[in-house]
Amino acid sequence: MREEVKVIETEKKNFRYISVLRIIAMFSVIMIHSVCTPVTYYSESYSHLELQISCILRSVFISFAVPIFLMISGALFLNPSKDISTNKILTKYVKRIFLDILIFGSIFALMEIVFTNKHFSPIDILTALKNALTGNTWGHLWYLYLIISLYLVTPVFRAFAKNSEKKDFLIVLGIIYFFTMVLPLISSILNIKTGFYVPFTTASFFYLAGHAVHTDMIKLKNWHCLLLIILSFVYIIGMSFVKNSLIIYGAQIKNVSWLGIMTVPLYCLVKNLVTNNNERKIETFLASMSFGVYIFHAVFLNFIYKATPFTPVNYPLVLVVSIAFVITSIFSIFVTWIFKKIPYLNKLV
Repeated sequence: MREEVKVIETEKKNFRYISVLRIIAMFSVIMIHSVCTPVTYYSESYSHLELQISCILRSVFISFAVPIFLMISGALFLNPSKDISTNKILTKYVKRIFLDILIFGSIFALMEIVFTNKHFSPIDILTALKNALTGNTWGHLWYLYLIISLYLVTPVFRAFAKNSEKKDFLIVLGIIYFFTMVLPLISSILNIKTGFYVPFTTASFFYLAGHAVHTDMIKLKNWHCLLLIILSFVYIIGMSFVKNSLIIYGAQIKNVSWLGIMTVPLYCLVKNLVTNNNERKIETFLASMSFGVYIFHAVFLNFIYKATPFTPVNYPLVLVVSIAFVITSIFSIFVTWIFKKIPYLNKLV
């Protein structure tokens, strides 16, 4: 009983840090695509150094952007003091994400068809619907398909989180961490293959880790967090100069991006620093925009590069990325704010 009261008190005291993390993750996702979009479509026009810098930036932000969202979900959905029944998960959360995929996934798939074919045909609507249901829409929506699967297994994770001892929980978390992130990285670096695996994904680790950090099962001092974050930066930057091929070192950096050596420390650091629960209005506002911004930001980036005469190679890459980031952030927040004012549609974002 005392443990349940402690969890509830922790939830009340530590809610603000989750809003701050949502804001960090939201802008980090925009930065990822602001960087990778121009170098993806105009890679031959940039120097090797520019491509190298863009690869480093992508790897740094990929290291924690979406994983932070997953950890936040774990902190909230696995909280035993929160009433989340299986029926509520299916009828509210899964239903909402499925509608997002059905509506926005189809719209984005249709936009891509029109961008590619340069014309519109009514049959394209059915093709777009099919593409959305089969995952063949804009790439950033992969997170929506993933989060549905996590919602579906949440009842099992909740039971595990509620009934397991701290030691057992951390042991299982460590096993998932090793087999889903450490072992694949070792296999990639040493070019060896192993048949051992666990039936979990990296997303499962971050989902469970969010609960562990939120309930103080995992606690890191600020200097530990900073040290691990700095080591992550050093590794990513170092690997970019070890190999002379973006494809080779890009793959290795991608592996370490999911290694969690930056995400969990960053998450802990923000939790440690943001202790005052008097959340500012700007924090509340921006945090409430995060999901909608995640959905809409790709619209403006695709519009800038595919539907306007703007040619990014005529300008320095840093200027292109900065302008795209600012414009995309402003318009994505604005559109999300508008959607939140519209009945029924406000439930989707």
